[in-house]
Amino acid sequence: MCLAAGLPVAAPAPAPAKQSTPVAIQALTERWERLSQRAMRPPRTIGVIDHTGSAGAWTEELRRAAHTVGATAYPLDPGQQRDVPGDLDTVVIVSPPATPGDLDAACAQVRSFFADRTWWPATAGTPTDVWLVTVGAEYATAEDPPPALAGAALAAGFRSFGAEFPESAFNHVDLPAGVSPPSAAAGILSAVHTKGEPEIAVREDGLYVKRIVEGPPAPGDPENLPYRHVVIFGGTGNLGLEFCEHFLGRGTHRITLVSRSGQSTTVTDRLRRIGASAATQVDVAECDLTDEAAVAAFAERHRATPADLIIHAALAYDDADSAEITPERADGVLGAKVLGIGRVMAAFPRTDDCRVVLCSSVAATIGGRGQILYAAANRMLDAFAHHLRARGVDCIAVQWGQWTTVSLDAAGAAKLAATGMVPMAPEQARAVGITRLTDDAVVAAFDLAVARPVMAAYGYGPLLSQLPTPTTTDAVAAPRTGGDKPEQRLKNLLAGTIGLGSDAAIDTDIPMVAIGLDSLQALEFRRRVHAEFNYELDVTDLLGGASITDLATRIGG
Repeated sequence: MCLAAGLPVAAPAPAPAKQSTPVAIQALTERWERLSQRAMRPPRTIGVIDHTGSAGAWTEELRRAAHTVGATAYPLDPGQQRDVPGDLDTVVIVSPPATPGDLDAACAQVRSFFADRTWWPATAGTPTDVWLVTVGAEYATAEDPPPALAGAALAAGFRSFGAEFPESAFNHVDLPAGVSPPSAAAGILSAVHTKGEPEIAVREDGLYVKRIVEGPPAPGDPENLPYRHVVIFGGTGNLGLEFCEHFLGRGTHRITLVSRSGQSTTVTDRLRRIGASAATQVDVAECDLTDEAAVAAFAERHRATPADLIIHAALAYDDADSAEITPERADGVLGAKVLGIGRVMAAFPRTDDCRVVLCSSVAATIGGRGQILYAAANRMLDAFAHHLRARGVDCIAVQWGQWTTVSLDAAGAAKLAATGMVPMAPEQARAVGITRLTDDAVVAAFDLAVARPVMAAYGYGPLLSQLPTPTTTDAVAAPRTGGDKPEQRLKNLLAGTIGLGSDAAIDTDIPMVAIGLDSLQALEFRRRVHAEFNYELDVTDLLGGASITDLATRIGG
């Protein structure tokens, strides 16, 4: 949901290279696998940032333990405006533990972390690796408690923050709840010296790494149809109305669509088109989930009509780079998405067998530039599902990919395509049977041939490494060798990559970065040049000042 707006790549031009079959929508699952063998990094020089001042014991233990593996660790003060020392290759940012299941406290911590950014050093240096350390933020083994809400959200937002700094690899290590300072130091050292794994959970029996794999959690019984009362929060949005249509056709007795705006002509027209009739009572209610009193009053009005299915599809998307994040913007995203459903679960009447479906986003796992807050909020929603299940609630969180019903302009759609995310037709996405899944899932369509190199460029290639690339007999067009001169063909490719409607404004003698080429666009441009000329470019050359004329000469023009 709402992925494309934050993706840091521009619109690809139409590619003649391949005609392929539609990418299938898959229900995938997140799995943590114990790492039996690992490639090791040479000893690191580590700067430790304890931005809250609460991890002094950890820093001291890390400093002592580093020497035992030939590494060096020392504290960094992010408030000092100074360069990172030249020999420093790794920065470790320690996020303190918080109350695991307190939504209000978790949202406050996330707001402070990303709005204040006192943990980010003002440096002129470029560390090779930047690690965020959390405690109990991942559900890596069956023995783990529900994930800490704040830590889970920070890790997801941190991943998107890293998209602003492509020259460094941003990684995450999660320590077990209740970890002691010596064990914390040992776990951190193990993680930062492990090569090629950006997501690591340290547990008593070893290191675990994160993968997205085929095969959703085993489906349970068929849908409990017909539902008596389906309540959809965010019900008048595109996604909410899709769910409404789904249950209208399945004999549901009553559907309540809840949103901040309530009824409108647009909603009325859509309900008419999707077949709302006297067979199902459809109510449209106005309720601001960020207003606790309003939620309580709304719940009281439904005391006699409890829900047996609650779908939380409320959306508060805010495309913002780190420098643009304020406490108010953070509250705007976290309020409806996270705090709102917490208030609903505390107040709204439910039947004993009520099913709860929390609509998350694949951004919680694969974020992009501008998606810090959105990724964090959705990951906190995923973690909240664990807490609800621990309380006995029949609940799942579904990380949806992009739906075709979410409006995107041509540039937005092209950004999406450049990352390998394929929009899903609503009827096909709904066909996964969201109410039948017994555990959390990722429901999306990936063009892995595109997605893998983009993920790998930011160090997250292992995440998708176990998804098989679909076999195909489709023919791939050979590189074109005739027609326009290389310089003109390169201009066409660059215009498409950076989203220009025409190549007329491109000066072939100035650096492409001066025209607007950024780091992820450079990856896309390299891919297109390879398809066009069968020539492999170096991204560092593209970002280092190469012009179209330079490339044309190099390629053979």
